[in-house]
Amino acid sequence: MGHSSSRTSLGKTFLAATLVVAATGCWIVAGLDDRAPTGDPLDGATSDGDGATTDGPRPDALGDGGDASVVGCKVEAPFTGSRPLTSLNTPVREGAATLSPDELEIIFATEWNFEKDGGLDGGGGQLYRATRRDRAADFGDVQRLVGARLGEAQGSPTLTADGQTLYFIYYEVLGTLNPGVAVARKSTTTPKGLAFDVGMPMPAIITTPDAEDYVAVSPSGDELFLGRTIGTEHLLYHSTRTGGGDFRDPQELPTPPGKDSYAPVISADGLSLYFAAAIGNGSDGIYRMHRKAPGAFDPASVVEVSEVNEGGKQTPLWISPDLCRLYVSQSRAGSGILDLRVYEKSPP
Repeated sequence: MGHSSSRTSLGKTFLAATLVVAATGCWIVAGLDDRAPTGDPLDGATSDGDGATTDGPRPDALGDGGDASVVGCKVEAPFTGSRPLTSLNTPVREGAATLSPDELEIIFATEWNFEKDGGLDGGGGQLYRATRRDRAADFGDVQRLVGARLGEAQGSPTLTADGQTLYFIYYEVLGTLNPGVAVARKSTTTPKGLAFDVGMPMPAIITTPDAEDYVAVSPSGDELFLGRTIGTEHLLYHSTRTGGGDFRDPQELPTPPGKDSYAPVISADGLSLYFAAAIGNGSDGIYRMHRKAPGAFDPASVVEVSEVNEGGKQTPLWISPDLCRLYVSQSRAGSGILDLRVYEKSPP
């Protein structure tokens, strides 16, 4: 299969995108480091990701920066173009991300150390936050998300729509199996809302003796979607709750027969689920399935999002509320490097 069953390095967790981040550990009060980011990745924002510079709009510049929810796209319409998020891509792996509904804030996982002028960050992924003034601007002001650090490595960040609750995957000790799911809530006292309060590992019904490699939360916060490894199989699970109560026992979701499936991403309306699965020839690609109302997904609705599957590994990370932009992690040709990229389509 294109997706290895071994997770003895965080890189495999990244392809789980999550990277969206098993045991117990000591939480740090969740704040953002106040040191300014340094290093070439942000300085090279006009690069196309391979060293060439571009003319006209910068690579992550999309649209006019207006309200993305005014006009929506049809979920079945193909994506027609893509751009790298060059201001965040580095010489190593950026394998997971989540955005605010207006796409002006991103929390992403990377092995690059933005605080020490580049270089590997101790071999494990960490969560960072970046912002931009509008969708026509590059991301900048990169800061480590200190409060969401649990264990030695984190990934697969996913935010509720109000930006108040962050779920992520964490490894207590690098090189061990069984990553778990953790949750942190945004501080109500920190200026500008840049910090999260002390968080907690999720209860045993969510973080099990199996490996939770990926997590995605619905905009409402009442549904969790998990990528879980059981033995050598990579499967998707779904858990719900009512009124902010406890999540129920996760149930397996339908996926393409005989294919490892992972990295779930739910749309803002809760009706479309994107995920990654093997597509053959050592490649992993993106699929989508649909439901007409909250509840079970229709197994017959599973389709490959073929226009974004360009060989190597593609992992879905986040879909815009208007369904017009799909953010992904994509392997760079001829290497194990993972870059952030956005695919887009136009409203009818």
